[in-house]
Amino acid sequence: EAGVPSYIKSEADGWTPMGAAMRLAGRLVDDWTREHRESPAPTVVNITDGVPTDDDAAEGTADEWAVQLQGLETEDGACLLLNVGAPAVDGEPVRRAVFPNPSELPNDEGAERLWRMSSPLPPELLSRGKVHGLLHENADGTDRRLYAQGTDETLLEKIFEFGTNPDGQPH
Repeated sequence: EAGVPSYIKSEADGWTPMGAAMRLAGRLVDDWTREHRESPAPTVVNITDGVPTDDDAAEGTADEWAVQLQGLETEDGACLLLNVGAPAVDGEPVRRAVFPNPSELPNDEGAERLWRMSSPLPPELLSRGKVHGLLHENADGTDRRLYAQGTDETLLEKIFEFGTNPDGQPH
């Protein structure tokens, strides 16, 4: 649709202004959901190599904006927020975790924070995650979130296919 951005160009400069990104996403999604009430609920994908470096009491933290973003909805449901962490931090590989529950997270405050900011994994997406090979067949839906870390290009492609394929089947 003309005039509606489908993505926001990324820029890397050593900082992670995730609070500003969540505020911008919130404004865009708020406008979109007001104009498209009968559309499917939007999904926001935040791909990051770090944790927020711009928490601001006056402007709100990234965590607060993530909650507000997830409160925006269409008639179909609430906006989903998927946070995707980097494959490496300071050159060291990060343990892979896709739609984890708390026990599957590494002992890392940054991962825990991004996990908490992410939407809960909707029950209807649990089986889709298994079909796409993102979750083990025996994975249950208890306290899983739309969070991934340790992603490479192949895994990122699977995650996008998972989130955008309406029939739920991998292609």
